[in-house]
Amino acid sequence: MLFLRQFNKQQDFALTPPHSRMKKLFILFAALFDVLLAFGQNTNELPKFSADELKSDLVFLKQQVFNVHANPFTELSQTQYQKLFDDIESRITDSLTAVDFYRLVKPVVSYLSDEHAQIGYNGKLIGTYFTSSVFLPITLTKRGKDYVVDKTLTDVAGIVKGNVITQINNEPVNALVDRNIAYTTGFRGQRLDKAMQQFGLWFGWSTSQPKVQYEVKTGSGKTIVVPGVDIKVWQKYLSAAPVTSTAKLPLISYSLYKDAGYINANSFSIHNNREMDSIRNVLKTVFQKINTDKPKYLFVDVSNNDGGNSEVGDAMIDYFSAKPYLNYQCNWRRSDEYLKLMQRWGIKDSVYAAKAAGTLIHFDAEQVFPSANNPLRYNGKVYIIVGNGTFSSAMMFATVIKDNKIAALAGQVPKNGHPSHFGEMYSVTLPNTKLPVRFGVKEWLRPAGKSVENFLRPDINIDLSAGSNPEKLYGLLIK
Repeated sequence: MLFLRQFNKQQDFALTPPHSRMKKLFILFAALFDVLLAFGQNTNELPKFSADELKSDLVFLKQQVFNVHANPFTELSQTQYQKLFDDIESRITDSLTAVDFYRLVKPVVSYLSDEHAQIGYNGKLIGTYFTSSVFLPITLTKRGKDYVVDKTLTDVAGIVKGNVITQINNEPVNALVDRNIAYTTGFRGQRLDKAMQQFGLWFGWSTSQPKVQYEVKTGSGKTIVVPGVDIKVWQKYLSAAPVTSTAKLPLISYSLYKDAGYINANSFSIHNNREMDSIRNVLKTVFQKINTDKPKYLFVDVSNNDGGNSEVGDAMIDYFSAKPYLNYQCNWRRSDEYLKLMQRWGIKDSVYAAKAAGTLIHFDAEQVFPSANNPLRYNGKVYIIVGNGTFSSAMMFATVIKDNKIAALAGQVPKNGHPSHFGEMYSVTLPNTKLPVRFGVKEWLRPAGKSVENFLRPDINIDLSAGSNPEKLYGLLIK
């Protein structure tokens, strides 16, 4: 059971080389991953694949989704998924470029409800990026039953924030939002947010006839011609989003504000035992300082933490709680495809190999017992700060604390992650079009199980849209 136990810990790209593990830019540019590597090129210069080759890739993709993913039928039933594949196959009547094929099959990955899942475009087939301005420069929000403009990325004559949009090129906007949902990634509600917040980006991608200008009909009945923008405009917009990179910041740092200690946990990204030992030393140093300062309150801020290895979070909990707690449950799909991948990596596990293909290997929630006598353990009031940047193993850290009632959570409901989710990435390339596909082979279930909603709701709601810092948190939380 060594292998099974070893990987009953969440890592963003466990079983992949260390340099492949998730960084903050994944959150910012997940939407651009496909667009930049697929749409941003002149499709007329790309090779075409025969209908037989495309259908062969489609069969291969279905086998991967049905046989390897941890739980492919979270959102769609197997019957519904089969209907989706049948519909795609019926639309393959002639040769297509890999880009056009990508446009057909992208919904297959979207409906997995897997926040890490992606399908992209192989770099070997990338032509010259073109600068055609085919993306709408608007984001949307919902007001009652209406879709209204939330932001404009460029100055557009006649279009301002708050305008109701009813149609684009004679297509109802609600139908366009629904179409966008099938091209983004994550759970359905998460995809809906992206479909509106990145509306013009995904509209440009999902439409079968991209143009350099679009006829936008407003709620007043007026039709306005809106010029498109190139991908760089959207890239700049997304890179300026509130979630920021923490690559140059220390993983964990500490400061004191009045009678409150503040731990800024920027990331749990560690790649090997040496780095884990280093983080343990950092935590020891931090709590030695806390033991000296003796603050009345302690803020542990993971509001901008994209995750890494859940072992870091477990180590931190030991410093502020002696309470035994339940960790995550795990379902792990046994497949011949993943077994072969493990073997290529030199990983041998007789228990996994002995299971029949298709078996779901289940790990119950493990009870964790913090050390009995940690001389540096903090015993004051602890607040865990969560926000839109809380993702992956940082989400697991906060969820464990929430479900076990270890400390109070404060902040905002994270939009980019969910307590129960898929992980441990499996990657494969479609044999003909060479489209790379990735998704999770493990399903991580929060300690509270599936009986509760799959959101991380803080005990205390505070606005962190402009970021967090010790002074702000103190003013909002300490009365």
